Amino acid sequence: LRRSKKRIQTIIQNELPLIMLKEFNPNQVNEQCGGLSAGDNHLIRWRSLFDQMDAALQQEGKQL
Repeated sequence: LRRSKKRIQTIIQNELPLIMLKEFNPNQVNEQCGGLSAGDNHLIRWRSLFDQMDAALQQEGKQL
């Protein structure tokens, strides 16, 4: 459980931003969300998902 939590934190802090830099051009703009870049929108979506996973792991840890 600790390793899983640590892995999620590592992904959020280190790997996700690097993936975002590789996938998206910093100048790419998404017209739908008030001028946020596609990369920013993608980062927000994935960070939310990883935060949910982290919360689920914390809840599981409390139950153990």
